[in-house]
Amino acid sequence: MSDLIQTARASIDRVLHGEATAEDVLATIDVIDALKALTRDLSAKSEAAIIKWIDQHGQIERGEVRYYTGPNKTVKCRNHEATVEAVLSAAGGDVATLARCLSSSAWKAGAVRELLPPDEMDGLFEVVVSKDLKTGAPLKRLQKIDGRFGLKSGKTE
Repeated sequence: MSDLIQTARASIDRVLHGEATAEDVLATIDVIDALKALTRDLSAKSEAAIIKWIDQHGQIERGEVRYYTGPNKTVKCRNHEATVEAVLSAAGGDVATLARCLSSSAWKAGAVRELLPPDEMDGLFEVVVSKDLKTGAPLKRLQKIDGRFGLKSGKTE
């Protein structure tokens, strides 16, 4: 495993110092992808082992942090239409109350975009570009388009 980490560091250093070819950059992407996969695998295996250990021996505490096992729970809406109707009815038809019951990203922007004209869409939705806290410049991230999976509307972003 340390060979993989050393390979990653050397590969990243070549890219950082401007000594990399396109092939070196692709190799860097590959080695980082391999490290991510390894990390996901190790995380899943260690979590399973730790859950088993805690189930056998009991919870672990370190300072204010407590590790214990329990079910993974999420709350999902069973019926969006019925929920909207129920909330509006309970709120006496007040749309503002309904809006307060929605999460920050409750809307599927692509589905709404298909229904609304562009000017109305632009007034209701915004694209937020993450910025560097120090410089205020937009943060760039590596993006990937796989030609095996078609793009909608010829978009590249």
